[in-house]
Formats: sequence, C-alpha cells, structure tokens
Amino acid sequence: MIRPTPRAVVVFAAGIPISLVLALAAERLWPVGLVYLAGAVLLTGLDALLAPRSRLLTAEVRTPELLYAGDRDDLVVALHSADAKQPVPMELVLDVDPILERPDKLSLALAPGETPEPAIPLVPQRRGTAVLERLWLRWRGPLGLMFRQRLQPLNLEIPVVPNVRAVRNVALRLTTIDAPFGMKAQKQQGDGSEFDSLRDYVPGLDHRSIDWKHSARHR
Repeated sequence: MIRPTPRAVVVFAAGIPISLVLALAAERLWPVGLVYLAGAVLLTGLDALLAPRSRLLTAEVRTPELLYAGDRDDLVVALHSADAKQPVPMELVLDVDPILERPDKLSLALAPGETPEPAIPLVPQRRGTAVLERLWLRWRGPLGLMFRQRLQPLNLEIPVVPNVRAVRNVALRLTTIDAPFGMKAQKQQGDGSEFDSLRDYVPGLDHRSIDWKHSARHR
C-alpha cells in the first residue's frame, strides 16, 4: 500500500496560494501554478518508484517460548531489503491482545546490505495465552513524499506463566556457584557444623570432619 506523507500534503497545499498569488499578480503567470503542481505530482510519483518494494523486504519474527507475568521478554524482527540503495527510515508497530501491554512504535534505519534485528518488548500483565496478531511495517521513499506500508499477519500464541524467573535464577546460582566443572553442590548430612547436618561418628569417617566442640558439649 502506498500513501502520501505529511510532507507531500504540505507541498501540494503550498501550490494553492502560490497559484492564486501569481494569477492575481499577472494573468500571464497562471501557468506557473500548473507547472508547480505538475512538478509536485512528478516528484511524488518518482519517490514512490524509488522506495524499496514490499515484495523484496523480508521480516523474520522470533519469539520467546514462554512469557513471565509482569516481566519483559523481546520479540526480535530480522529485517532485510534486497532493494534498498540507501538507508531507509522504517517504523514497526505490533498489534497484540489485551494480555500484553501495547508496545510503542519502533523506529530505525535499514541500511543497504544489512540485517538489523530490532527488539519489540513484550510485557504480559497476567497469566494466560498472549496472542501476537499482526506486524505493521512502514517506510518512506528517499524524498520523503510517499511511504509504503505492509501488514504482516502473525497469529502467534505464547503461554504466559507465573513469574518464577527470579526464584529459578537464585536456585541456579546457589547450585552452580561451586561447580565450575559441572558438579553441583548438594546438601549432605555429616558435612558442616549446622545442627541439621550433624550425625554420630561411625568407624571409617574422616577424623577431620568431626566437630570437636559439639562432641565435647554432648560428651
């Protein structure tokens, strides 16, 4: 879909008072107004032709497998245009269902030969199934007079679960802080001086593991 930009509206609107002023100043100058409008139409059409074509623009979407209520994850969009000859200003808008906070419009510049991967934040407000409905892409021509717009349906569903990420991160840190070689620390009775880790001495145990203070206290 091709539409005029606000700049194009200003250019065409400026032609009306210019034509009126020229016609009032001298009748023979009224064709200048027509030439101005014809030039504006020509530039607008040229800008539409120079804008990267929609069929040569690819947008690959990557989503997380799970979302955690109240926490942020990102939807990544890998963009590439085989038709861009210079940096193209682009805008991305993601339509989501009410479970997710509505993301703000994302703006970037798509340079020729590059594949940027902008991230759109996904923040669920409650548990359930979040639906990513569609992705809008809009970019302008080099003159800024016309822009192309494309609607890309998504219809992607992502489960939203209770936010246990903080608890899981702490548990992983505690179980791996002393395990640089893949061994995980685990609680063992008889190792340490805490009450719940004590046990009676039996032959064969290392004498260095005896807690002499507790042994003397309990005789």
